Amino acid sequence: MRDLRESTMCGVKDTFDLSVLPASMTPQVMAQLIECIAQVRHGSVEIKIQDAKIVQIDTIEKRRMK
Repeated sequence: MRDLRESTMCGVKDTFDLSVLPASMTPQVMAQLIECIAQVRHGSVEIKIQDAKIVQIDTIEKRRMK
């Protein structure tokens, strides 16, 4: 779980306070979110919640034309 608290992906180093996360934010869900965020260059990551539980993670990738 230490690797989730200190993330150095994409040159970003941040510390997460796991005590404030909801119970549905398990280490596996947190890892999936970090992976989705790291893969998106231009776009967004959307989290779907039902009954206070994370049930789906959508990644929207946009393509920029120059």
